[in-house]
Amino acid sequence: VEAFLGSKDLAAAEQARALHPLGICSLWAGRAARMSETIALWNAASKALLPPLPEPGCSARESGKTYLRGVREFGKCFVPPSAAWAPHITSPSPSSLKATPRVPARQQLHRLAMGGSEHLLFRESRAPAHACSALRMGVRRGCEFAAGVRISCKGGHMNEGCCFGLEAVGCINGWGRCVSYILAPTSGRCFTLFEANGPALCADALPPVESKPGGEDGKEPEEDIEVWARITPEGDIFFLRRGGERAVGGT
Repeated sequence: VEAFLGSKDLAAAEQARALHPLGICSLWAGRAARMSETIALWNAASKALLPPLPEPGCSARESGKTYLRGVREFGKCFVPPSAAWAPHITSPSPSSLKATPRVPARQQLHRLAMGGSEHLLFRESRAPAHACSALRMGVRRGCEFAAGVRISCKGGHMNEGCCFGLEAVGCINGWGRCVSYILAPTSGRCFTLFEANGPALCADALPPVESKPGGEDGKEPEEDIEVWARITPEGDIFFLRRGGERAVGGT
């Protein structure tokens, strides 16, 4: 029965009391167990925050549901960025990140000398030149996956300063390996990076997004782009992008 019922079907059967309560509990626990085989948590801290997986034969109806809810919420949350990256990279909420351009200390001193505020922050962020923040949860090889974000930039000068992509992580002959597949939403360029300082491939997959002109009130334009990444069970990777009022474009 479990193989034929999705979560919505199982919830409908439970509400209609079409199955015995113990059978419902077993089915929810089974769905939770199958889900645990497909997901890949990014780090140990994420694993500790996820509700415990129900034991086989568990009669607690909410155990399987609680685990599935936790998995669904984890799919929307980022791993919190390092506190050392503040104030230039922070996380206002579990599902959002905020990045601001770094201002070198010399430039801060120059601004202060030109009459800037006395409360100007005199410290350099220890954020790396290329900082990455992952979703708490991914999937294992052979499983389907999709995720999307909305990226906003005041001033309309995002360029390739903010990207969205996927990390393929594995082990070959006892050594960890990582390949990054990245889309720069504004330029439309896709990058394939082999290891941290390894070679990179680049392709013009999508046309660049045109910058918005400034408003009549003198305010800087705000660039707003939605981007998604999808992995098929066969391992194919697709990127989709929508900027402004344009239709969705895909790689």
